[in-house]
Amino acid sequence: MLIYSPDRQLHVLQILQKTTETAAYICTDLAEEESRTYILNGCLNTGRYQKLIPLIMRSKNDCFTDFVEYFSADGVFYMLFRYRAGIPVMQKAEHEGMERRMEYVRCMLEQIILQSLPPEFQYDVLRPERILITEKGKLRFLYMPDTDFGSVDRTFHDVELHICKMIEMILMPELSMQYSTELSELVRDLKNGGVFQDHPSLYTRYTSIQRSLIEQKGHLVSHKRKFLVWENVKKFLVAFRYVAAVIVIIAAFALIGYQTFVLREKKADTPQLTRIGTQTIDENQPATTDSTAEEKEK
Repeated sequence: MLIYSPDRQLHVLQILQKTTETAAYICTDLAEEESRTYILNGCLNTGRYQKLIPLIMRSKNDCFTDFVEYFSADGVFYMLFRYRAGIPVMQKAEHEGMERRMEYVRCMLEQIILQSLPPEFQYDVLRPERILITEKGKLRFLYMPDTDFGSVDRTFHDVELHICKMIEMILMPELSMQYSTELSELVRDLKNGGVFQDHPSLYTRYTSIQRSLIEQKGHLVSHKRKFLVWENVKKFLVAFRYVAAVIVIIAAFALIGYQTFVLREKKADTPQLTRIGTQTIDENQPATTDSTAEEKEK
């Protein structure tokens, strides 16, 4: 399958996605001497891509080199991006140490700055399945705009929240073990917004935290051991409280049962009073008043 742009003959190698409104292909340019791989995204909804065109025209800039071109062909609006195969960052991060994972976050922020990505594209690619690690260990983005891409104007804080989620996911062990108050504060500031004016200021603060944590690597190993010991102690205390609560409940029921049984036995063993002096007490005899008793004595 060939798709022609004004300057390229795009040979489709693989269909990634095809719906009634969108299509995504991996392709190569037959006219290029050096074989490169691209991802071609097509929008079949005429009304939607007419609204997209102004946004795409603003987004195309000299720094955004991953964005190659846009064009229309056979009633479909296409956006062509560079494609680099790789493994999703979270799948890769599962087997990496702190230094490498912190580097992934740094590269993510660096790519946003170097590519001068518009907010709409930042918001779209900052998710686990769209951030790839190539065979050479480079971080690259997978450009596959969703069906609602460009329908809402994204703010800097919208992007901050996506960056925050990625940091929390990639650096979850360090955050959960409270390796650094500065790292925790960075996440808090990203959630609240209003602290960073642009990506370079965020990048500067993050790299400072990164250097600090790497320099304290030996201390962090000791911190991790202490943290794990304390976590085990807390688990033991929780289990102990649970067992203690069960014992108290069982003891309470046992005490109640014991008291009930003893009282019942005592009541059964107590002899009934049948005579007072020479007078026999009949259980069925009605009670008499003092005046009746006096008359009988007379």
